[in-house]
Amino acid sequence: MNWQTKQHLWVGNNFDENYDEYCIEHTQGKLSMDYLAHLKLKSADKDDGFYCAGGIDNSVIENAESKLQIVFTDEYRKFLEQCGSIGLGDKFVFGLYAEHDNDVESGSVLSETKKYREEVGLPNEYIVLESAEDENIFVQMLDNESRNYGVIFSVDILRDRPLTYAKLYDSFVEYFKDIVDGFVDDSFDE
Repeated sequence: MNWQTKQHLWVGNNFDENYDEYCIEHTQGKLSMDYLAHLKLKSADKDDGFYCAGGIDNSVIENAESKLQIVFTDEYRKFLEQCGSIGLGDKFVFGLYAEHDNDVESGSVLSETKKYREEVGLPNEYIVLESAEDENIFVQMLDNESRNYGVIFSVDILRDRPLTYAKLYDSFVEYFKDIVDGFVDDSFDE
């Protein structure tokens, strides 16, 4: 994708006119996003349907990483720090909660990843970002030795083993942008 980047400013509750509609920056060959700003911009004209749990403290993030025995990508960590987790209509991007037990809370990346590791044999180098109607899960590869590090896959969990993986996005930034923008576009079509 060819996203334009511009400097942007957040002033009080308003974006200035130089705000880049995608909230994306390219730094050292990596994409980075201001997730909360993008969510606020896209939800500005919507009365409901968006849910944001709120930013997560670094100690909660490190605890989840320790329990899952992985290290989150920088972009997913930034999402957790800014948003925690989000709901968009019937979609929910798994994250972490400041006020709930992430070991057992539905919608927590910790509880959902542990659940799918146990129930369907999801390998330890993946985390679960979303569950789509109990047929597929969207996962992110976190093995930094793999050429697919940070890539988002759809995994068919209804078929017999072995699990089948289909690449969807090259990064969490692309996934998040598509999820949020797709929800906004769909809600305006109704």
